[in-house]
Amino acid sequence: RTPDAVTRAALHLRMARTYEQEVELPDRAIAAYQAALNEQPDHPAALQALDRLYEAHHRLLELIDLLRLRVELAGGEPHVARTLLWRLARALEAAGPAHLAEAAECLERARRIGPPAPELDGALAQLLVKAGDPQAAARLVSEQAENAREEGQSRQTVVELLVHLSRIHLIHLSDPTAARQDLERALSMQPENIEGLRGLGEVFEQLESWSEYVN
Repeated sequence: RTPDAVTRAALHLRMARTYEQEVELPDRAIAAYQAALNEQPDHPAALQALDRLYEAHHRLLELIDLLRLRVELAGGEPHVARTLLWRLARALEAAGPAHLAEAAECLERARRIGPPAPELDGALAQLLVKAGDPQAAARLVSEQAENAREEGQSRQTVVELLVHLSRIHLIHLSDPTAARQDLERALSMQPENIEGLRGLGEVFEQLESWSEYVN
């Protein structure tokens, strides 16, 4: 980065703010912020402004490229990187099926940063199913359920995870036997669980074992 580049970036930034805030010309503002970023690729104000404008004006593919850049620049700030990876995954998912595998990879990277986050794990499991890898989703949810049990989380949490796992086995892996095992574990912990009982009914219907269900 040269002094001239820093100066040019500052001029583009001033112009961009004028376009954005005073004359309300977002397209010209975006072009000027992009010019600032070309001169100084890690300029925080330009990065944040483009992030905001791309999102506000639904410029999804440009937002994705920008978030990729911001993730790489945030390497020394794990919390920031994790948040950006999650946002990037959502943007990639919104961009369509061709981007689902990369979206799942982003959430995998986010999982490796910082403490466990059940919401993040749940989002990853859903993405893996959408990306055509229900087996990986099943492994993840099974791991979640086991960890929740070992960590002494609430019975309700463990049961919900087992019921979720059963849906993956039944619907996406066409494995009613595995789904039955998941649900029997869940119902052994919470016999009155409505979702578990309903799911077990679906399993017995597929297995044509109604006599067991009635009993």
